Amino acid sequence: MFQVRTKGQIVALNSDLMTLVDNADGATMVTASRADGVWTIAADGQPDRTAADRPAALQAMCDLAVELCDGTFFTAQYPPGLDEMP
Repeated sequence: MFQVRTKGQIVALNSDLMTLVDNADGATMVTASRADGVWTIAADGQPDRTAADRPAALQAMCDLAVELCDGTFFTAQYPPGLDEMP
């Protein structure tokens, strides 16, 4: 048996709001919110990004987390099926 440990996890708070939380301290690193069908991905001190769908928003959240970690890798888990939701 093996165990996987990620640096963060993405949580869907409702159908139009997701957060990427740092597993080390529980701090919110990145937020993605949807309005009028467009996702806006935001983090303190970084320019906002947009995404057309949820899979692209999830990828943008992880990409932004990499930048917040000074360009090192970043791993995040999210609930099964989240990327398949509208």
